[in-house]
Amino acid sequence: MKPPTLRIRADGTILEPADQARIHIKLSAIRIGHQDATKELDQKIKGLHKAISQASLDPSELQSSGRRIQPETEYVDGRIRQIGFRATETSELIFSMGDSRFDNVLRCIWDSAATPEVHLDYELANPDGLNAHAFAAAFENARAGARALATAAGCQLGAILRIESDAEVDGAGLFIQEEVPSGSLAPLTPHSISVTRSVTVTWQLQKGA
Repeated sequence: MKPPTLRIRADGTILEPADQARIHIKLSAIRIGHQDATKELDQKIKGLHKAISQASLDPSELQSSGRRIQPETEYVDGRIRQIGFRATETSELIFSMGDSRFDNVLRCIWDSAATPEVHLDYELANPDGLNAHAFAAAFENARAGARALATAAGCQLGAILRIESDAEVDGAGLFIQEEVPSGSLAPLTPHSISVTRSVTVTWQLQKGA
């Protein structure tokens, strides 16, 4: 006869304040001609670089994800027609939350003639550590529940036979995204990142002493 077993599922949630901010900057220019759209985008990029320089930051710190030029269309009377070209370029800046330059850089970007779209990602620089802590919390919760049930049945926990786990992260990843309205001077509050790990643990049960 096989010894009895006990299978318990439990969650562990860890909440940590974000320690890193990623500023996403998108510049767009729409013009009838391909070259005109490109030329206007170049001017906006120069304006963005000037704004960043005013914040005592080297424009080379901008990490660009590339430029796109595509037809701009509109839907009129049941038909799609091309009205020009849209040129876009996206880039980002990464700051630790304790970096004193962060607020000033954002304000200079808002005030620039580049009229960018700005989004923030609040992140964790080391997300693996948060996952590990959440897993440990889930396992401890499972063990506490298993001990209580085993004691009630007059048994003790024996060897661990199996551990199954999965992860559930708050948001699409270990970050929270926030849109930054152009010209906004409201203070930005760093978000906290939440990770929940779920574990299912199977123990062998032994007769109580």
